[in-house]
Formats: sequence, structure tokens, C-alpha cells
Amino acid sequence: MGLACTEGQCAGRETVDSTLEVAEKGFSDFSLRGGYAMHDLFALLDGSGSVWYGERSFNGEGTVSIVEIADGFFANESYHVLADGSLRYLDDGDYTGTVSVGNNFAVHTRFAEKDEDGKLETGYAGYRNAIKLSSLARNSTLQGDYSVHGLIAELDSDWLNLFGLVSSGGQGGFVRILNDFDATGHFYNVSSKGRVSIDSDSNYLCTISSDGSTVFQTLDVGRGDDGQLPDGYKGLAVWLRRGDGLSSADFTGTYRIHELRVSYDHLQVMGIGSVVASGDGLFSGSITRNGVTQGFSDVLTFYESGVFFAPNDPDVQGTIGAGGDMLVLTKKEGYVDDDKEGEAWMQIWVRTATGQPSENDSDGDGLTDEEEEQLGTDPNDPDTDGDSLLDGVDPDPLVANNTFSAEPPSLSFEMFEGEAPPTAQEIVLASNNFPFFQWSIESDQAWVELSPEQGDGDGIVEVSVDTAGFSEDNSPYTAVLTVTAPGMAESPLEIGVTVNVLALTPILDVDPLSLSFTAIDGEAPPPAQTVNVQNMGEGELVWTAIPDSPWISVEPGSGAGASECSVSVDSGLLQPSITSYQGQIQFSAVDSTPVTVEVLLDVLPPRELGDIDGDGNVNATDLQLLINMVLGIEDFHTSADFDGNGIINAVDVQFIINKILGIV
Repeated sequence: MGLACTEGQCAGRETVDSTLEVAEKGFSDFSLRGGYAMHDLFALLDGSGSVWYGERSFNGEGTVSIVEIADGFFANESYHVLADGSLRYLDDGDYTGTVSVGNNFAVHTRFAEKDEDGKLETGYAGYRNAIKLSSLARNSTLQGDYSVHGLIAELDSDWLNLFGLVSSGGQGGFVRILNDFDATGHFYNVSSKGRVSIDSDSNYLCTISSDGSTVFQTLDVGRGDDGQLPDGYKGLAVWLRRGDGLSSADFTGTYRIHELRVSYDHLQVMGIGSVVASGDGLFSGSITRNGVTQGFSDVLTFYESGVFFAPNDPDVQGTIGAGGDMLVLTKKEGYVDDDKEGEAWMQIWVRTATGQPSENDSDGDGLTDEEEEQLGTDPNDPDTDGDSLLDGVDPDPLVANNTFSAEPPSLSFEMFEGEAPPTAQEIVLASNNFPFFQWSIESDQAWVELSPEQGDGDGIVEVSVDTAGFSEDNSPYTAVLTVTAPGMAESPLEIGVTVNVLALTPILDVDPLSLSFTAIDGEAPPPAQTVNVQNMGEGELVWTAIPDSPWISVEPGSGAGASECSVSVDSGLLQPSITSYQGQIQFSAVDSTPVTVEVLLDVLPPRELGDIDGDGNVNATDLQLLINMVLGIEDFHTSADFDGNGIINAVDVQFIINKILGIV
């Protein structure tokens, strides 16, 4: 498959010096000139994978010649590079590619629907990668420890992320450890232009940069050729040389993100985005995946080797190359079981601006001087509003966004001594969408419990209090919560917490608060009525009930807790009256306000014989009541017993009829 370049196809392949000087003056078509090795990976929409490898030769004026080795095709395409490093292929293509600082790499991502690309009619999401060929590379160039990040499609359409280590002494051999596999030894040879042959495979499959910091490797392995993955596979691996003393300070400037994401349901995703890194591990930006844009920010934690992780995303494993011009991220243990489950992905971050001034960007904030003039920002100040966000990623570069609030500004708890702790409360932390809002919260008192104690972005903190041993004598209890948010204007922000402990105090409640009785002189007293005593507070309720008049009695007259009291009146102690007798019952309890129950008693004169309803007249109503007594429907009453024999009978009926007729 060693397709040679015909005359003119590989023109300009020799490395052009002083490309860094060109990059510092802004990117253009001239940034890409000469020969670049091609290492392309495509996640086909049918779930399988495909690779292209060969060479792209750029003429520096907008035309690129492509020689693909595996399928043996040749083509010329147009390309265009914007001043910010954005790259497109074909005149109608999108700017979904990037040229790196120094022009040593060009990474491009593309999504193609079925039948959109005649060379891969299945449709795909894919990488089109180019690494500059260099005659300076030797076997000794491949020296040191390298992180290896890979994304491969096994020939049965399962996808897999690879992560591991390659260690080379620069003398033609290396040891490789990937995933959980055993270490394996390999030999290599760096030939013309930095192409690398591994174990005598084609040197078109692997390319090393002139400084040895980066290796792009196309993986095209048949069934049975790799004992660790015997099913065979196609994919891409990127090697980044690990450093000594790398830190977050190397992660600064503007980066373009290129993502390839594969899911079990054949939802292949191409992502393109950009971020700005501040040099302390923090970054902010956005990414567009198949037309949907999402803003995001996070923090990366770096080891000295350049390997890093994201504390807020345990799925991320990554490496920053020496110098910080490229980062590669892959999903930890990423695996796609075709048609069943899983996800695998790779991101390549390419730096386009170091954060240092350039001819087009005087302050290195990611905006050209012309763009800053249009926005009204200061072209000589990378952070015009002083909110720690470079103008290039600040959603409002003229207004400081590094503000946050805590609501409510203070918390107050209330409880009774000896009872369970009060219900937890919440504090809402909000930051006006500031992308670098990272916070922690702590209390100066151990009895305050906080969850969570730190966060990234807006959040809600649950505050609970452990009140074991709290007493009313030592109340109130106070604490101060401190919210620390680096770079935020209000930090540190204090929030007061107060716990008021109340004594166990009973509250006397009596119902009803008034009683009314009616009695007839000479007859039995009216029935007793009930008053309910309750404790509406806390603690033990000990009460007494004392009437102020001898004709009122209460049973029981004292007690503890909830009770029912029977209130009766002795009407025999009183004479008939046209006005009501008034009295009171005073209910009292320890540590509670007394309650008074009003008592009214009407004592009516004796009823005339036959005036059964007591209305002062003897009429048909009384006759009906008397008949009802005879029938047992009404209770016996002395006013109906005309003959005084204690029995209501026909004699009494005749008497009341005569009374009504006036005969008696």
C-alpha cells in the first residue's frame, strides 16, 4: 500500500522554519504550508469505525493536496484559516478545525449525514488530524515517558477508550502499558520526515513531532494481530510526552476543543468548542455538539507529569503536553457494547493563543484589537472589567461578573429545651452565572452541620444544628458561617446563625368559655355541662378550677394535663328572677395565663298547672305534649299531673281540655 507521491502532489513538504513568528502575528492560510502526516478517525453511523492515513500537503495559499494510503485516493481541496486559527476545508465547509500555536498541528472535526460524503457514504462523526512532518526527527527524538490516549473501534463494532504509558530510552525500543493489560515491548524506527515504524508496520501509521513531544498513531490492526485485543480494531492514539514539573501554570490561554463521542445506540457526536484557561487550573467556555451549544466551566488538577483529572467529573482522564499547547482527554474506562450500552469519547484541545500579546491581539485576551474596538473593551487590558475573566470569554466584558449572594443572609432556629433539634434550613448561593464560581463554607462552631461543604457553580447548602445539651439558661447560641469564593468580590461572606432555646412552658386552654343554664323554680336542676381543659404549649400542665359562687360546682376541681370538667348549677339555692344569675369559674395553671369561664343561670317561676311548655298559657300545644306523655313520647312533668297521683292518664287529659275550655 506504499503509494508514492507523484510530481506536484507532495510539493512543499519540507519543514518551513520560523513558523512561530508567523503564528504570533496571527493565523492565515500561510500558517499551513508544507507536508503534514494524516491521521483520521471516523465513527461511522452504522456503529463501526474507519481510519485514513497518508499525507496532506498545504501550499500556504488555500489549497491542500491529499494522498490517502489505505484506499489509495488522491484529491485536491481548498482550505481557509482565519486570524484566530479556525480552519475549514472546502469553500462551503464550517470552521470546525484549528491550527495550533506554532502551526505544528491541525485538528478538524466533522459530522456528515448518510450520503453527504461520497468517500464515506455511511455518514460519520470524525477527526481529520494533521501533524507537521519534520526531517529533524530521529530515533532519539522518541525519548521519555508518554501518556497514551486512544479511541478504537473493534471490528465487531464495540468501541473502547485506551489510556496508558509508553516509556522509551530513545534507542529504538519502548515498553507500553495500556488499560489493565500486561506490559509489552516493541521496537521502532524513526525514518524520513518523522514517520515512525513500530514492529515493522507501515511508517505511515505513526508520526512524531520534530521536538518529540507529540505522537499521532493510526491503529489499523487485523484479527489475531494483537493478542491483547484479538478481534482486531481501527482507531486513533495520541501520545503526549510527560513532563517534570508541569503545573496548572502551563494551562493558560485560548484552546479550541475537538470532540468525537460514540454511544451504543450509534449516536455518533462531533463536538467543537473553545475555552480560555487562566493559569490556575480554571477554565471557561462552550462546546457545540451536533448543533447544540452548551456553556461550561470547571477546574483541572495537574500532577507534575502533566496527567490531570477533573475533581467535578470522575469520568475524565487527561494529559497536557509539555509547553501546554495540546491537551488530550478521554473517558475513564470508556466502553461501548454495540447495541447494548456504554459510551466512549476523546477530546483534543489545541491552543491558539498563549494569553500573551500578539500583533492582532495586543493584550492576549482572545479578542482581536478590532473586536475590542467594536465591543468597547480596552485592547491593552485582558480583563477590562477586572472580574478575573478574560475579555475573550467574559459574557459581559464591561461589567464585573464576579459577584455572588447568599440567601437568606442569616438563619434563626427555635426549639424547646430537651426536644429534638429544629428542622434543617437552606442557604442558596448564586453567582450571576460567573463561570469560575467555586466556593467552600465552614462554621466556627462544631454544632453546625453543613452539606455540602464546597461546590462549583451555584448551589444549595443544607444547614442543620446539633442541639444536644442546649438549655434555655444559656440561650441564645450563635455561630458564624464563612463562605470563601476565590476571585469573587464578596468573598469571604459571613452568615450568622442563631439558635433560641425556649423553656418548656404550658399554655392553658379551656373550651367553651361560657355556659348557659335554665331552671324552673321548684323543679330539678338543669343537666350538667362539660368544659374541656387542654395544654396548647409544652411541659406539664397542672391546673385548678375555682367557682366564685356557691351555686356553681366543678368536678374535678383540679388535675394535670388534658381533662373534661363537669359543671353543674344548684338552682334550688336561688329564687326566680327576671334577670340572669351570673358567675365565673377561674381556671389557673402554673406558668400559664388563667382562663375565666362565664356561667349564666336563668331561674323561672313555677309553671301553672297545664302550662307544660312554660309559655304562660294553657293551649292546644300543651294538650299535645300531655298526650305525648301518655303515649310515652315525652317525659313526665308535674305541670301535666292535674290529679297529683304521679301518673299521666286520661283523667289528666280531660282536666287540660276543661282548662282550655274554661270549665275549670
